[in-house]
Amino acid sequence: WSAGHLIGIQDIELQFTGELLEQPLELGAARLTIKAAPGQKPIIVFRPELKGSGDADKQMIRLKCGSSGKILFQGVEFRMELPTEASYGWSLFAIYQMQALELTDCILTIKDVGSTGVPMQTQVAFFALQPRRITDAMKMMEDDMRMIPAMGVNLSRCIARGDATFLMATEESPLKVVWSQGLLVTTQRLVETEGSPLRPSEFGRLDIDLDHVTAIIPQGLYSMKRRPANAYQLKADIRCRNSLLQTNAESPLFEFADLSSVDDVKLAFSGEGNLYPRTKGIFLRFRPSSRGEPTVVFDQDPRPRWSSE
Repeated sequence: WSAGHLIGIQDIELQFTGELLEQPLELGAARLTIKAAPGQKPIIVFRPELKGSGDADKQMIRLKCGSSGKILFQGVEFRMELPTEASYGWSLFAIYQMQALELTDCILTIKDVGSTGVPMQTQVAFFALQPRRITDAMKMMEDDMRMIPAMGVNLSRCIARGDATFLMATEESPLKVVWSQGLLVTTQRLVETEGSPLRPSEFGRLDIDLDHVTAIIPQGLYSMKRRPANAYQLKADIRCRNSLLQTNAESPLFEFADLSSVDDVKLAFSGEGNLYPRTKGIFLRFRPSSRGEPTVVFDQDPRPRWSSE
């Protein structure tokens, strides 16, 4: 598994059924396929400990494959069992730089149970998008995103379950997530972002495409709370087809915070054939950056300006 042992290897077949306990690892191959052998059901388990662990130890699989790197997982189950002591900043997959990550017929589980039986960790994600290094070429472009290619995360027939946000980005960069035929059961959201320090290009977006996905997302589908250090944000272009989206009654499907005006909300939501178990849900909640300004809530019906569903 270690990066040093994968030089020149492009295919790994896991010929076992059951659990294999692993330490956090890093993958840096340009092209790599890791799949279950025929008839086998491998389960890769991470049980990290807090003793002396830094941020890198809180990232179970670090993906540093370069802008043309592509990794495929097929028929593999991954499980992260978190410590019972309170901490923050955990991820099953930490994406630094790559072209595409693909998962087919995979199961992702995050277990966070403290001594009292309730989750103890905060800022936990199945996929955590890491800030990209700004190269000299990018600096010459006046800190914009024209030089940054979009990364892809593609899932097919996958299950993700646990006390975690599905995808988290403290600094946004162009990304396209495609999930077809899936199940997400979490106590959090599908996507959380915090804006970007770089000016987005005209075509730089956060593209989310769900098709035949059942999502139990109590906190909502998407949240963007811009940090003070991030002056910009990418437009969120979200499409859902034939999917079921269930949130808590008090949680909006979309939430934007710390923007100066509701006109700064950059969102396009489209879809068809979707189901919402709650007939009177909240479509979007806007929390302005100025203190004293009221929070604005937009209901599901009638459809507000950001939706063409």
